[in-house]
Amino acid sequence: MDSSVDAERFRAALAVATALTDPEERAAQLDRVLTLWQGRTGIDPAEWLHAVAARWSTEIDRERPGAAIGPLTTLVADHPRREDLLILLIRALHRAGRPGDALEVYRRARTRLVEEFGIEPGPDLHRLQEAVLRGDPDPLPVADPAARPAGGFVGREAALAELDTLRGGTIGVIGGPAGVGKTAVAVRWAALARHRFPDGHLVLDLRGAGPGRPLSTTEALSRMLRALGVAPARIPVEVGEAAATYRARMAGCRLVLILDNAAGAEQVRPLLPGSPRSVVVVTGRDRLSGLVAIEGAHRIVLPPLTHREACDVIDGAADDLIRACGRLPLALRIAAGPARRRPVAGIRTDGGTGGGTEAGPVAWAFGFAYDHLDRTAAATLRMLALAPDGVVTLPMAAALTGRPPADVIACLGELTDAHLLEQDGDQWRIHDLVAAQARDRLAAETPEPERTEAAARLLDWHLDTSDSDQRRIGPAIYRAALRAAERRGETRRLGVLLNHLAVALTDAGEPAEAREHLDRALALHRRHGDLAGEAETARLRGLLGA
Repeated sequence: MDSSVDAERFRAALAVATALTDPEERAAQLDRVLTLWQGRTGIDPAEWLHAVAARWSTEIDRERPGAAIGPLTTLVADHPRREDLLILLIRALHRAGRPGDALEVYRRARTRLVEEFGIEPGPDLHRLQEAVLRGDPDPLPVADPAARPAGGFVGREAALAELDTLRGGTIGVIGGPAGVGKTAVAVRWAALARHRFPDGHLVLDLRGAGPGRPLSTTEALSRMLRALGVAPARIPVEVGEAAATYRARMAGCRLVLILDNAAGAEQVRPLLPGSPRSVVVVTGRDRLSGLVAIEGAHRIVLPPLTHREACDVIDGAADDLIRACGRLPLALRIAAGPARRRPVAGIRTDGGTGGGTEAGPVAWAFGFAYDHLDRTAAATLRMLALAPDGVVTLPMAAALTGRPPADVIACLGELTDAHLLEQDGDQWRIHDLVAAQARDRLAAETPEPERTEAAARLLDWHLDTSDSDQRRIGPAIYRAALRAAERRGETRRLGVLLNHLAVALTDAGEPAEAREHLDRALALHRRHGDLAGEAETARLRGLLGA
């Protein structure tokens, strides 16, 4: 029989088996599927592994977790990056009355993911660990992450179907206005298609929109190589060598690469892996016509949600609220929290700005949600707007706010519940449109000395924390920290900060101002007789061509 026919029959039989709700029937059908198609040519190894995982998941559902532990342990050893297998093994151990072993599996898996692949466990594994620690009787975060709504995800069937047509070596481009949900669609599809891509998916925010400059090719390649498991010390400095290393690493992968928030085609091209096994999905507010015309990318344009879909996001029909939010998912999710807690009346339907710009609905929704926050959470959100690249960790949030982590974590939870932050494992992300609104509130509501002191604390955290080496601390933070140091009379520290500011300015393409600050730093070091500082400034002048 033709191998392609074998593959189609296998997929159909597997779909029937996994759809069965009775665990006994599902186990019997999966056994038949695995026996009948054992060793057949044309069966995708990733789909076969999906079937095997479903079989042992069924053993857990049949209250026979002990039978699944041995096979799952072998599968996890052979496929250490498959978090779905790790989840099954941890569940099986805990259900078998071995929570200590379950936590040890999590610990070893996290260590391997971080040290070998440069990635942290995903949010489902984090939630599963917490469930085991709490002693939940069946710590199952979600049986099928692709089957649950994610962050209010609704609709988008047409876009998901178009993405399903992509095959290895192809590129999809998702376009649309800010806040329409481009990233959510890309990540949702990657989860739905995970059986086709056993190496999972990687997401890189190219920072094409928002404050500051987009990621450079060097920065983007460095981040990708780290995510692919290359030790920082082994990442080539020269762009051409880094690109060659990146393509070599990607050649052996079958994954979905999401290049998010792209500024344009020129930023994307050096990151295309050229691999016939992976799919690239690019999102951006730019039309990225160059990728369509030259690379043959498939373009998908996301419109705002339909009225019915918008009603699903806010869990009910509120026409004024939907109009005010422009049917944009981001705005609807933000506004939905306060709307559920308090009746909505007298809503302006021009987005609250009167200008009808694409940011208008989000600006209105932000104001609506912000006004319902308690004072401490609102103050925390304002400070988080200073976070580089819109990514926040608990230690960074504590540094920015100057409050103990135990106090800050409660605020992060409130802001996440309000959809003003999105949690991803042990990080929180703030959308660039939300960050822009928070920065406006920071300037209007927080006195300048408090803002500069927060920037100084952030910079101290950045300089003292090895985990922060991928953070991009822009010139604005250094300038604010300089003002704080000047106000405190820390003249010796000024020279060090001026050196760092010069490096940041050079990276930002402002060499003339960088030279001015290095000259000032050199004068300060000489005034204080700081020979080490003077030598460092001289070294930087040589490196930066200043």
